[in-house]
Amino acid sequence: MRETKVVLTKEDLLLVDEYLSTKDLIAVDIESTGLDEHKDDLLGIGFGCSEKQFFIGVEYFSKEDIRNLLLKVFEKHRTVIFHNAKFDLKFLLAKGLPLPHINNVEDTMLMAWLIDENNSIGLKNLTKRYLDRDTKTYTQLIQESILQTEEERLTDLGLYCCDDVKNTIDLYAKLLILVHKEDVYKDYKYIEIPFIKVLMDMEEWGIKINTTLLENYRQEMGEILASLTFQLREICGNPIFNPNSPKQIEEYLFTVCGYNPVKITRTGKRSTNSYVLEEIVAQNSLQDNDFVSVLLKYRELEKIYSTNIIPLLNLRDNRDRVHTTFLQHGTISGRLSSQNPNLQNIPARDDEWSIKKCFVAEKGHKLIVADYSQVELRVLAHLSKDVAMTETFEADGDIHETTAKLTGTSRQRAKAINFGLIYGMSAGSLAKTLEIDYNDAQDYINRFFRGYPQAKKYIDQVNDQAFKTGLTRTLSGRLRHLNDERVIALGGNVQGAVGRFKRMAINSKIQGSAADIIKIAMIKLSRRLAEYNARLLLQIHDELVIETPDYCAQEVMEVVRNEMENAQPLSVPLKVEIEMDESWG
Repeated sequence: MRETKVVLTKEDLLLVDEYLSTKDLIAVDIESTGLDEHKDDLLGIGFGCSEKQFFIGVEYFSKEDIRNLLLKVFEKHRTVIFHNAKFDLKFLLAKGLPLPHINNVEDTMLMAWLIDENNSIGLKNLTKRYLDRDTKTYTQLIQESILQTEEERLTDLGLYCCDDVKNTIDLYAKLLILVHKEDVYKDYKYIEIPFIKVLMDMEEWGIKINTTLLENYRQEMGEILASLTFQLREICGNPIFNPNSPKQIEEYLFTVCGYNPVKITRTGKRSTNSYVLEEIVAQNSLQDNDFVSVLLKYRELEKIYSTNIIPLLNLRDNRDRVHTTFLQHGTISGRLSSQNPNLQNIPARDDEWSIKKCFVAEKGHKLIVADYSQVELRVLAHLSKDVAMTETFEADGDIHETTAKLTGTSRQRAKAINFGLIYGMSAGSLAKTLEIDYNDAQDYINRFFRGYPQAKKYIDQVNDQAFKTGLTRTLSGRLRHLNDERVIALGGNVQGAVGRFKRMAINSKIQGSAADIIKIAMIKLSRRLAEYNARLLLQIHDELVIETPDYCAQEVMEVVRNEMENAQPLSVPLKVEIEMDESWG
C-alpha cells in the first residue's frame, strides 16, 4: 500500500534516512520557484521508492540538515533515478548541496528519448502513456493554491512532488525493459549518462564575453538601425512605418508598390521573408537605395542586434560570463541544441560586426577551437568502405579535390556536391545550390556515384533497410524512428515524400553517428582537461571551444587533438583542425 509523507520536523527527517538506507533503488525530484538554479529558490526535495515517498520542505531545516541527509542518501552505491537529471543536479549544486556520483544516476527522460525520439518525453505524458495514470500539472497546482494557507500550499506541493517521485521510479522499471529491448542500453549508459556531467560543467562555467566591445556594437548598431528606419519612412511616406511589422511591409510592397507576390503563406498572406525580398530586388533590378534593398539591410542588422547583442548583454553574470543551457535531447539527429542564449547559432562573420570576437578567454588564458574536419564524409567512408574515399582519407588527401577530379568541376562546387549528396540532395536542389542547369546537376550526381560506387551502394542499402523497418541506427546504436514518414512515402500521396524519406534516412545515419563521435570525445576530454585546469566551454556541431591556462596551452592543444582524433575507431583517420587565440573570432 502506498504511503506519502511531508517532512517538517527533525524527527521525521531521521525516519527518511532510516527508511532510505534500506533501499538500493530510489527516485529523487526537486521543486523550485523557477527554472534558473542561481536566481530561483529550492522549495523542497522528494525521495522514495514505489511504495513510500517523502517530501522535505527545505525552509523547515537548516542547510546543514539537508546536506547531511543528502550525504547519507547518496553516499551508498545505490541507484538514484531522476527525470531530467541535469536540471535537478544543477539546482542541488547551485544551492551547495551534495550530488550522487554520475555512475549511479539514471534518467527516465533520456531513456524515453532513446526509445522513441519522436514522442513527448515530459514526465506527465510518459506517465499517461506507459503507466496509464492521469497526473496534475504544475499549472493546476498553482491555480489551486491561490486561496490556500502557506501550510496547505506546502502540503499540496509535497503530495505533487511525491507523485512525481513514484511515477519516476515506476517509469524506470518500464523503460529499463524497453531500453534493453531496443538495444540502446549501451548508448544510454556509456554515452548519454556520463554526458550529463559534461554538460553540467560546461553550463556552470559559461564563457566570458567582451562587454565593452558588445556595448560598442549595441550603440553603433542602434544608431544605424534608427537611420535605416528613418530612411524607410521617408521612402514610403509614412512617418510611423514600423520595419518590424510584416503587415505594414506586405501592404506597402504588394498593394502600394504593386510588386508580384513571390510566395503565398499557408494562411493566404503574401510572404515578406528575406527570400521574397531578395527575389523582388533581382526581378526588378532595384538599386541599393530602394525601399526593399534598405529593408534587407535593416533586417540583417536587426537580427544580429536582437538575437545576439542584446541577449548576450542581458544574460551575462557578474563575471561577464554567459551560461547557455544545452539540450541533450534537443534534436532528432542526436546533436545538441542550445538555448537562453543560443550559442550554436552565432553568425560566422568576419566584418565589423563579428559576434564571435566578443567571446574571449579569461585573463591569463587562451581559447582553443578544435573542429572535426569533414567528419561526416569520413563516417560515410567508414560505413560504406568506399575505396576512393578511403584512399583519399588514408593519404591525408583533400576529399573535395578528389570529387572535383571525379566530377570534372571546381573544388568549390565539389564541396557542395560532397555535402549535398551524402544527404540525398536531388538534382533540382543541387542545380539551385550551384545555380546551374538541371541536366548538368544530374550529370554531376551520376559522375559522383560512378566515382564512389561503394558509397552509392551503401546509401541505397540504408534507404532500403529504412523502407523495410522504418528505422536507422547510428554507430553507437542510437535509433532514429522514421515509420511515420515511411508510411507517407510508401503511400505516395505527398509530393517529394520518397525523396524526403531517403534524405532523412541517410542523414540520421551519418549525422547521427558524427554526433555520437563528438559526444564520446567530449566525455574523454572532460576527464583529461581537468588535469590542466582547462575546461570545455562550448560545442557547436563538429566544433569544440576550450579555455586553457596560458602556461599549459600548447600541451592542452595536443591533448585535445589526441582525444578527438582517437574518440572512435574508424577505418579512416579522424582529423581535427585546431587553433588558439584570445577570442573565438
